[in-house]
Amino acid sequence: MRHGRALALLLIYGTLLLPGCAPQEKELDFGMLLPSEWTPYETYRFDTNADGIDEWAILYTYDQKTNQDFTPVGGVIYHADRGKPPIIFPYPLIAPGWSRLGEGKSSVRLEDLLSDLSGSEVVFQSVNGSGITTRVALFHWEDHEPDKLLPPTADPGIGQWYRCVGQFYGDAGIKLELNKATVWEHTQERSQLAIRKTYLPRQGSYVDGTELAPPVETCLDFAYGQPQEVGSSPYPEKVLMAFYWNFGTEQAYDLMTKEAAQKLRTGANEWAYIAPWPFTSVTSACVKELNYNPGAEAQAQKAMIAQVQATHIARATFEAASTMTACPEPECTCPPTPNGPQASPPVWVTTRVEYRLHEQTSQMWAAWGLVQVDGVWRIDQVVSQPANTQSE
Repeated sequence: MRHGRALALLLIYGTLLLPGCAPQEKELDFGMLLPSEWTPYETYRFDTNADGIDEWAILYTYDQKTNQDFTPVGGVIYHADRGKPPIIFPYPLIAPGWSRLGEGKSSVRLEDLLSDLSGSEVVFQSVNGSGITTRVALFHWEDHEPDKLLPPTADPGIGQWYRCVGQFYGDAGIKLELNKATVWEHTQERSQLAIRKTYLPRQGSYVDGTELAPPVETCLDFAYGQPQEVGSSPYPEKVLMAFYWNFGTEQAYDLMTKEAAQKLRTGANEWAYIAPWPFTSVTSACVKELNYNPGAEAQAQKAMIAQVQATHIARATFEAASTMTACPEPECTCPPTPNGPQASPPVWVTTRVEYRLHEQTSQMWAAWGLVQVDGVWRIDQVVSQPANTQSE
């Protein structure tokens, strides 16, 4: 049976001996070796265990779907470094608790992502139709003496297997760096916000036992980055999120009214207390909660429309009057002179934010008043108070 042969897979890895030539590797047909319900997807040649010999990393699909974006993908690595002559032996890539590694467009690569481990990690990733990475699993080669406590994925004869050292899922994106992983999970909020989780490894792994260790930080964030014209959004909370994105920089002042920006620069009145430390000294700001009132925004929009209409009427009257002779007094009343930019009534958004100054953290509650000026949301007022203070 193909199925049984693939599971045992004690096949001789042969060579072609040609006159006057060095031994050449035979091309292996892994479609003949995999179980019948598995379909080869991609084949890679990497030195996955740092022994100087390239292994075969095979991705395969199963439970085929009409839409390939939803077809599950698995992985296995074949070694040809055991015995004389060598034999081909499979090592499955298994992430604890996952029924599949990924789905749809997937790939494997080698990358050094954990400094506590020697060599590179095998990185599996899946991307969605927009090219956003949504699923990642990290594996590292383990080579130990026989041990009855080894996981079932290990070869019981010699204690070798690919240990899962990280597994992440995020429908809004995943970013991998050396000793750091960041995951974005989309919320159902109207303003395309996401929950951003930051993970740091412990002793060379993001996995604690059979589960992913908890994140070291969880914050609200933009799901797909800050919009280019964020102030023109119909949702004022986006402006506030952009303010925290740019916290402590010059770009933050551009999101405020001129009066508010000046007060923040000078630390005047309530603006001196929006953070537990000086605005430009804060290391980072993590938004924990954000609350808004759509009903109040609707009222502000109506008021703004009324103000704009009044301004247009005043400007048209003023322009028409400028072509007439001077209005005699007191026989008539001169037309009103149009005012400058009109601001809507404030809309309030409340936040709970954790600020960091190096190793110190402190949380603050704040109520932010945002107004629309010529159709653009700007931060205009703030009232804040401490939530709690702690040191790490």
